[in-house]
Amino acid sequence: LIDMINQAQVVIFDVDYTLVYGPKADTYYSLYSQLIESVVADSLNIPLSSAQQKINRIRQDYDGRGELAFDLLKVDASIWFDQIIKLEPNQYLNRSKIIPQLLDRLRSSCKKIVALSDGPLPQINKIFLASGITPSKFDLIIGWKRGQPKPKTNPKIFTKIADIFSCKPQQMIMVGDSYTGDILPALKSGLSTILIRPQPPQDYAGICLPNIKSLGNLLC
Repeated sequence: LIDMINQAQVVIFDVDYTLVYGPKADTYYSLYSQLIESVVADSLNIPLSSAQQKINRIRQDYDGRGELAFDLLKVDASIWFDQIIKLEPNQYLNRSKIIPQLLDRLRSSCKKIVALSDGPLPQINKIFLASGITPSKFDLIIGWKRGQPKPKTNPKIFTKIADIFSCKPQQMIMVGDSYTGDILPALKSGLSTILIRPQPPQDYAGICLPNIKSLGNLLC
């Protein structure tokens, strides 16, 4: 792990449930899930319980990614976007000590640091500040812009990041909690990966850590 990080030029972090995690984050992000359900119910003119059933099936089939309901059920995701950016994460999230130290450690090693999220871009800075993470510690923050596809749905997103920093995908590391949303696309693009979850899937042979604090403890 240490050798892999030393050889990398760019480290890409997922945000939700990776950099920002824990019981209070779970409570905050549960609001996202509740908003998905209410937007789908209203848009399809169906009972909330029916919308929940549809979305739960999608979560089961797609590694917990309930937000895919908008594409699969043909519902306008911009309604969800507008509701998310009204949320105030300050009352939910804890200020982290280890994440700023981890980012500083990587920056001191001349690494470029990227935050990559399918969450609304205006909300990412609010989440970082509420978590005690200074946005300026990142060389690039990529998030969802209203009316545009989500960044992680772009199969060339990692090529784009490599071009920005004039490096090869093999010189980048993706750190994320979603095997299907973060790790598999990165592996297909030639990146090294660190999966953040208690147990890896059976077909994943790469590095797996229970949480981002474990990575911080190893490096700081």
